[in-house]
Amino acid sequence: MATSRLGVGETLGALNAALGPGGPVWLKETRARHLRARDFLAPRRALQARFGDGQVPERVVHAVAGLQGPGVAPVLRCAPTPAGLALQLQRSAVFERVLGAVAAYAAPAVSASPGPRVILHCPALRGAPCALRLSQLRAVLVADHLSRALHTHGNCEWTGPLPRRELRPKP
Repeated sequence: MATSRLGVGETLGALNAALGPGGPVWLKETRARHLRARDFLAPRRALQARFGDGQVPERVVHAVAGLQGPGVAPVLRCAPTPAGLALQLQRSAVFERVLGAVAAYAAPAVSASPGPRVILHCPALRGAPCALRLSQLRAVLVADHLSRALHTHGNCEWTGPLPRRELRPKP
């Protein structure tokens, strides 16, 4: 068993690479109701765009189910569902690895980006997206533009506060 620190980013990267060329499609599940059955989901519509007829080739499902690598969480099962391709981790193995190396997870992760780190604070992101006023929408668009510009120039940025549905840093 690998001893490297497990990471959501590493796992998502490996999952997207296993699907083949194209943009990222996997999502980390955060809703308690869905976490009973899956940890990650590749939505059906994204799979339809990737594979034409929406049917994920069996070889791809097997590749995802057997996924391994540094920082990649061990996979229990991967199966097609009406919502898309659902993946469940070997949670007991993940917990064992995390609890066995608590110090590694308590220390902040080292940034892969050598440039300065920037935090973009956008209070308009606190509310529901459907309740944004024009002035708040403008602030969100400016923050998004700044985020993309910083990322283009090699800076690592974090936009916050994060919307309720998006609980991860921008790549």
